[in-house]
Order: sequence, then structure tokens, then C-alpha cells
Amino acid sequence: MLQLPSTTIKMIRSHKLTVDIFPMNKILNGFLLSGRHIAINKNISWYEQRFAVAHELAHKICNHTCECKWNEQEADERAFKLLISDNELLEWGEHYEWDTNLISMQIGISAERIYKRLSKITKKGNL
Repeated sequence: MLQLPSTTIKMIRSHKLTVDIFPMNKILNGFLLSGRHIAINKNISWYEQRFAVAHELAHKICNHTCECKWNEQEADERAFKLLISDNELLEWGEHYEWDTNLISMQIGISAERIYKRLSKITKKGNL
């Protein structure tokens, strides 16, 4: 299984979910099947696989039933927090002088997602 924070693994287990990785169309990162199985695309980076697991878990936690923009944004935000807290991310940011590529290699989330999250939580667009 992918390396995930222990709290995320506990949440997957407490919701009685299974996680499986399959080859899929590159457009799709993953999906929640019948509310019980998280299916993840084998053809994406391990960073995105980790994020997809957390994203689909967030859909389950939030009881999302449709694929609307709001639900996707909420799932993305919760997914990030399932992988790392905002305070931890800020600490990594300071430690690596806001270099999102270095932070990405350390925490296993894509540099693009890190940049977006840091921009949101610091209210700065020029890290």
C-alpha cells in the first residue's frame, strides 16, 4: 500500500474501505466505488496516488453524493489536511525556504498542490 500517515490509514479502516490500484485512463486519478472501495489509477505518480486516496476518503467522510465543483474543492482541501496539517506545511516551507520542489520531495505531495495550498494559507501568491 502507499505510504500514508497513520491517522489516514486509521480513518480508511474505521470507514471499512479498501484501496486498490488499477491501470486507468490518465484523466482519472481515482474514484470511490459503492462507498466501500477506493480505486486509484496505477498510471499516475505515487504523489498523486497518495493524494487521490486522501481525496476519495474525504468524499466518504463528507458524505458527498455528486461530482460538483464544490464537493471536489472540499475533498481536495480535506485530502491535503489528511496528509499534512497546515502548521506542518508552514514549518516545511520555512525550513526549505519556500522551495515547493524540495518540500514536495520530503512530504510526498506534488509541488503544484503544495504551492496552491501555501498560497491559500499564507494569503501570498508570491512564495
